[in-house]
Amino acid sequence: MPHKPVNASPEQKNLGWKVVNAASMAVAALVTQRVLTTVWRFVRHEPPPSGPADRRVTWGAALTWASSLAVGIAVSRVVAVRRSGKVWEAAVHEPPPEAPS
Repeated sequence: MPHKPVNASPEQKNLGWKVVNAASMAVAALVTQRVLTTVWRFVRHEPPPSGPADRRVTWGAALTWASSLAVGIAVSRVVAVRRSGKVWEAAVHEPPPEAPS
């Protein structure tokens, strides 16, 4: 017997999409940070800077870490949003509420 989707209101769809989207972006950011930390430790043989005020590291290392993390998280966010959109479409058989038709 084919699955019949439940008709949700637009508000429920928007909320559902926001939850799915936020969760996918959070997971992507966490995974990206862990991967970049592992790569940093492998390449530099030391932990990455703990924050922007960490005076134990050079300016170059601090800027390299900050820019790597920023680019990595930005790229992972794009991947997460696009992937969650495909998962949404597969699950509910329509584009996400914020996506154009």
